[in-house]
Amino acid sequence: MDLVVFKRDVFFENDHSNPIFKKGKEYEILSEDKEFIYVISKPKTNECSQVPKEEEGFIFEYK
Repeated sequence: MDLVVFKRDVFFENDHSNPIFKKGKEYEILSEDKEFIYVISKPKTNECSQVPKEEEGFIFEYK
């Protein structure tokens, strides 16, 4: 199981009151490809959000 930790709260563009990823919390990587990682955004589901790999070090880091 691969994990990422977010360095800051991450929100959907149109909803800044509910973070989809919280700073300092670990999230499981469901899958990844050349450009993106797909991170599970709701525990105990397969619902995921696409995060650009180029944001590593700025928004998230691999655990």
